[in-house]
Amino acid sequence: MQEMLEEYTNQSLSEFDLSGCLKETIEIIRRYQIYLPSKVAMLLKVLIMLEGTSHQLDPRFSLAELIRPFGQRAMKRQLSPKRLARRAKANLEQWQRLMEILPHDAADILHKLKKGEFDVHLEHRKLDHVVNRLVIGILTAALFVGSSLMLSLKVIPSVYDVSVAGAAGCLVSILLGIRLLRAVHQSGDVTTK
Repeated sequence: MQEMLEEYTNQSLSEFDLSGCLKETIEIIRRYQIYLPSKVAMLLKVLIMLEGTSHQLDPRFSLAELIRPFGQRAMKRQLSPKRLARRAKANLEQWQRLMEILPHDAADILHKLKKGEFDVHLEHRKLDHVVNRLVIGILTAALFVGSSLMLSLKVIPSVYDVSVAGAAGCLVSILLGIRLLRAVHQSGDVTTK
């Protein structure tokens, strides 16, 4: 982004290549897999289409010059004293609320620490499935390794010199592994590229 900004910020409006700038922005977004809000992505697509169409109709047309007044108005609105005052007032109110409750909460925490009653409640969300899959994966791997050892050591009982327990364990572990992979794929936890 810094390289792109250095390239385009020093250009005058007459030589500014909006189409090139937009295309480079899209390339950076794709290369680094940046997720944009859908409205922003749509705006970029529309600007690229407008720039291309306008150059076909009139090569001297500059979309950047057309957009400039709107950008200036937007900047004036963002930096208007009225808007800045509202933001400052909202921040001040939040700090005021914090200062009102902070001494009481801090005293309460210190009191609980002194009495040894301070505890932290952690809440996990959607970890049950992850933990269950992890446990099943570890057990499946352990079953496969153990069964493979039984096969290689030809643990009896055996049929045609193949360990029955080892073969059964390998078969069960393979089936469990396939089931686990299917469950992960269906839940969308893993994306394939």
